[in-house]
Amino acid sequence: MPYPANDAVIQEFRAGSQMWATRYPVSPRSSAQESLPGPADGSGGRRSRGIIYVGVDIYMEREMLSKDEQETWEKRKKEIRTRHPRLFPKPLGFACPPAWAEVLEDTFRQMEEAAERMDLPTDAWPQITDVKEKYGGLRIYYQGCSLSDEAVFDQIIEAAEERIERTCVQCGAPGRVGPGGMWSYCGEHMPETEDKRVL
Repeated sequence: MPYPANDAVIQEFRAGSQMWATRYPVSPRSSAQESLPGPADGSGGRRSRGIIYVGVDIYMEREMLSKDEQETWEKRKKEIRTRHPRLFPKPLGFACPPAWAEVLEDTFRQMEEAAERMDLPTDAWPQITDVKEKYGGLRIYYQGCSLSDEAVFDQIIEAAEERIERTCVQCGAPGRVGPGGMWSYCGEHMPETEDKRVL
């Protein structure tokens, strides 16, 4: 549910914008600073605050990848969704690095196997609504299954989130959290600093 913009929300947004601009300087077309409503605007804050994260997603997937890499990743994401149609009844994009593809594949397979073990009808399966990177971590959101079944799927997703913390964001090899406390890297790709773009 959208909530009204207020001084606290705007200050938080601006602080976040400055942080992201320092770590991952986005292009003007991806920046959200100009889209921030004033305190008296009264418009929904969720959409406005979310623009900066959309900008980072665009930056990660379109400006950090070559055109060929973008096309390969888009094809891979489509293949993943196609292999798991009961988890993805509607088209959905993944706003995360391609190096996480193996973790995603394993996670969706485990969710399907769990639903089959519980003998859930198709309309009671978890329906994935969002797959994205946030603050360097993996986020997977779903809906549709009963509260009694959620614990099983939550456990699978939590294991995937923990695995991402040990997965290099560049190549997918085993890694650890880098000096910025956000992304994880293997020994080969570990940067000295994360103050600037490093992916």
